Amino acid sequence: MRALHPVCVEVLRQLEMLEKGNAEYLKPFTEPEIRNTSGRLTGYIKPEFTLKKV
Repeated sequence: MRALHPVCVEVLRQLEMLEKGNAEYLKPFTEPEIRNTSGRLTGYIKPEFTLKKV
């Protein structure tokens, strides 16, 4: 479930439903950090997909 927020934000972005002013507010949800049990940064969750028209 940790990828839920980045995916939702990316869907809204691709559907052009986000206002430009919201980009900074949503930044923590766009590519959240992944840390190990020691608190060391080990990576990010980055959605990589493109919506297609049906």
